[in-house]
Amino acid sequence: MKNIRTYIIILNSLYLLVFTWVEKQKQRTGWYKNVTFNKCKKATMLKVRFKICKKSIIKLPYITICYLVINVLFCTSLILAQEWKSIVPIFETSNEVSSMNGIFLDENNGWLTSNWPDSGRIWQTTNGGRNWRVSRKGELAYLTIINFFDRLNGFVKVETFNKPRKHYVLKTNNGGNTWREIAVPNFTAITYLDTLNGFAGAIDAIYQTTDGGYSWLPVRVDTNAVFYITKFYFFNEDNGWASGINMHYTDTGILLNTTDGGKTWHIRMAQAYLIHDIEFVDSLNGVIVGGNMRGAAKIQVTNDGGITWVTHHLYGPTLTDIEFIDKNHGWAIGYYGFIFKTNDGGENWEKVESGTDEHLVNMCFVENGTVGYIFCSNKTLLKYDRETDIDDGSPNIIVSYNYPNPFIKSTILTYRLLENDNINISIYDITGRLVENLYSGLQEQGVHSVNWNPSNISSGIYFFHIKTSRSTEVRKVLLLN
Repeated sequence: MKNIRTYIIILNSLYLLVFTWVEKQKQRTGWYKNVTFNKCKKATMLKVRFKICKKSIIKLPYITICYLVINVLFCTSLILAQEWKSIVPIFETSNEVSSMNGIFLDENNGWLTSNWPDSGRIWQTTNGGRNWRVSRKGELAYLTIINFFDRLNGFVKVETFNKPRKHYVLKTNNGGNTWREIAVPNFTAITYLDTLNGFAGAIDAIYQTTDGGYSWLPVRVDTNAVFYITKFYFFNEDNGWASGINMHYTDTGILLNTTDGGKTWHIRMAQAYLIHDIEFVDSLNGVIVGGNMRGAAKIQVTNDGGITWVTHHLYGPTLTDIEFIDKNHGWAIGYYGFIFKTNDGGENWEKVESGTDEHLVNMCFVENGTVGYIFCSNKTLLKYDRETDIDDGSPNIIVSYNYPNPFIKSTILTYRLLENDNINISIYDITGRLVENLYSGLQEQGVHSVNWNPSNISSGIYFFHIKTSRSTEVRKVLLLN
């Protein structure tokens, strides 16, 4: 529990309890008048304290008891009312992951990188962020941008740590089994409209690709400002926006817009604060978030396609990311665990509890907006579940990674049931088609294993699906024939 307000209330309650108790003893016994704080009377003093406390604690004034009860209920409600709950990620081979940047494709499958150099690792999870394995390990580098279109196709932007600095994109089209290195300029933001067409921002330039990122050409930008792009957002193939930071002035952001599919970009707005992210829910309604170097959070909302903007000055640090799950419901995150949400399209914003004071780096929503994840600093991951409100719901199964992987003839999956439960273990291919059911039935608490010996099945990527009454786990396996 890292909620500062909760700490303050608890300490205040303890202080009031002790203060009231001491005052009551002052009236009744006067024991404190003859007690000195020295070694020879320490034991006696402790005994007197315990004896007096034992007799008088139940006789506190009613107002004190009521105050304590209210404080306890309030603290409990703060904890239970948190819409975002923390997941403690377990990393397969390293504790070097610090500030995390990532994406989830569905509730179970996700990818992340570290914004801080950690040997260029790319991490993958198949169980909702609880366990992460290394998909690729490279040279010491900053892995600043990561995105996946589906389970097969994704990319990561890399900037090497050691000089001379190199900039390249790692691209995969087989779910992370192999990664191809493509040299690029120093891109600060990348977005794709599909697997072939995309845009990237660099210092004072915007680039376009039409071949999946293997080649990039600069496009026209009508501005004299020296800028770099922080985010892109396209709501259709012709109309898009780019938020950026003006490098000529401190605390100045710019907003660029295209209406011809990215061939030309025009400056639409300059603001006296840094703009970190932008999102439009349709051609008229959009939101930008950011702040200044002094930490003031700002949100601006437009309802006329960016012609006019309404500014919301919020109490909090700079905001880093914005996501809307529909036209009315959206979330904004920032430094020191600050989360704001809106239920009316951005007209009003309220702060919600995050349960952490770490920096919140980026977020994503899956399953039609019912499940969300926030990647944070210091190996912190937050999860939101609109339908179930994320019960305490600790899993009742611990699943290891299958071995060997990749395999030729057979592979073994080992798991531990924490209680007696019905379990179903099946194999699915990469299209989601059921290939084989390995086990279905009641099993007792303990360690179990299942062996998969595929026959007449082609080489490729497959998935173990392990489901109990309280948990669903997924493990990826590569079959080589």
